[in-house]
Amino acid sequence: MILHIPHSSTKIPDGVKFDKSIEEDLLRMTDWYTDELFSYSSMETIVFPWSRLFCDVERFIDDEPMEQQGHGICYTRDSFGGQLRNVTDEERQDIIEKYYKPHHTKFSIACNHCLSLFKEIVIVDCHSFSNEALPHEPDQDVIRPDFCIGIDEFHTPQILVDEIKNYLESKGYVVFINKPFAGTIVPLVHYKKNKDLKSIMIEVNRKLYFGKSDEEFQYIKGIIGEVLNIVDTYEGSPAIGMICKKSSLPIYWVECPYFKAYSHRNILLTNLLSFRLQDYQTALVTLKSVFFVFESGLSS
Repeated sequence: MILHIPHSSTKIPDGVKFDKSIEEDLLRMTDWYTDELFSYSSMETIVFPWSRLFCDVERFIDDEPMEQQGHGICYTRDSFGGQLRNVTDEERQDIIEKYYKPHHTKFSIACNHCLSLFKEIVIVDCHSFSNEALPHEPDQDVIRPDFCIGIDEFHTPQILVDEIKNYLESKGYVVFINKPFAGTIVPLVHYKKNKDLKSIMIEVNRKLYFGKSDEEFQYIKGIIGEVLNIVDTYEGSPAIGMICKKSSLPIYWVECPYFKAYSHRNILLTNLLSFRLQDYQTALVTLKSVFFVFESGLSS
């Protein structure tokens, strides 16, 4: 599982100027605390460290529908259509080269490495949304759900959608599919080409947690944690029985107080560590402390 969190940051690079105060726009358009709500131990997490007001990495470089609203890669309008800032073609290209493309390269590398190891990988596109439709948003329906599940017919397994929807509804939440927001992110190199790369978008209504007590926040975080458990169970990792593409051996999850690692049955520790050092981007091993290879009887 790869968690993609594109809109949680409020940071703006030094030297970037806006034509107005952006405090209200940050409040309205930031996916507040999604980097905390969507937290899952030992899974790859790709977080864009800059505000979407500066660079929105979930926009297309070309033929972006939101460009006409001033909300393409570089936002030039606020959510009410007012002037936010001017961005020249040169500045836009500079942002694409220095911020947009490096993020997508990192994202694609993570997907490629995981796909080289495991049969199927699920991307979870992590978002939140306002309980009231913002003026720039295409969907202006006043009725908004508690959770929105964004899907792609090619990349989103229906069984996963059904299980997540059923779970959330069992907890009393209203769930819409592809409404008020639709789709889910997939690296372009795999889009509509590789069915082994799955993707699903989970959007949580900010009314459920933003400005609420810590207890209420933690409750919603727990609900989202259970949603990620459903994804994890579907994907088969780290559950026993997942098959590594580089081997026919099952992968086991071994957890020690200061160390987490995937281990093949009977594999030697030295070989595992050597493989990890050769492929540092994968999540096979986190070198923190002591690891015990229970299957082989070795310890180190």
